[in-house]
Amino acid sequence: MSITLVGTMPDRVTHTDLRYDGGAPWLDFLTTQGYPFSDAPAERIPTVERLEEFLSAVGLRPDRGVREDDLPAARVLRDALRSVALSVIDGRGPDQSALAVVDGYAGRASAPLELEVRPRLTRRPPLDVQEALGRLARTALEDLTGPRMPEIHACAEPICRKLYLDPSGRKKWCSTSTCGNRARVRAHRAAAGA
Repeated sequence: MSITLVGTMPDRVTHTDLRYDGGAPWLDFLTTQGYPFSDAPAERIPTVERLEEFLSAVGLRPDRGVREDDLPAARVLRDALRSVALSVIDGRGPDQSALAVVDGYAGRASAPLELEVRPRLTRRPPLDVQEALGRLARTALEDLTGPRMPEIHACAEPICRKLYLDPSGRKKWCSTSTCGNRARVRAHRAAAGA
């Protein structure tokens, strides 16, 4: 198991590493597929166990566990959520079918918060994966339509477009050592060929 935590970056992140450096669980959910616009996207939740690992890491492990049919549902939401989020970031209207998927999941998380105190204040874990995905979708829509929206940026690398929080607005790439380096090499080759 290989996990990247917020604020820490290993020397080399592989294409199969789960990443937790986006700044919010729903942003990290989008990175469960790496380089989605490349010829060979990296699937980081290929198994039920891997989806359960991700949900556990972001505090959304469902009481009823993860079932085999939850995996395709998670991928459908992830793709729809990426489409909607990028449309917001790019300043265009979202694809209506993608928005319907995200909104449908978000509606599953509209119940009042159920809090527990033992020994500290916590939120009840989701009952199932559908509720966990609903919480991710709802938080995403709140961020994309609320005061946090200007802090959400997309990596400038066309095959990546990873979304992340950057309150300063100064980051151009999600990682200067991978996407930034790729862009610099491409620019150098273009300049040398000109």
